[in-house]
Amino acid sequence: MVSLYFCGSQCSHCCFALSIWGIVMLTILGGLFYANSRALRDDTETKTVEGMKETGKNCFIAAGIYAATFAISFWQM
Repeated sequence: MVSLYFCGSQCSHCCFALSIWGIVMLTILGGLFYANSRALRDDTETKTVEGMKETGKNCFIAAGIYAATFAISFWQM
């Protein structure tokens, strides 16, 4: 029978911890970008409100990808 596990216990624990940090960090950054934080205005390409909202949306998408990594790592443990 074929095993569905493709990474070891230590690797899955490391990915699990890093994905938690990625979800938290990118959700906070996405919220700050979406709220037009002045401190982050220089980090966008266009430095406009639309650019800030687009960057915030991209942060939320990246947090979703980290959530998928979280689920896969949890399944592998």
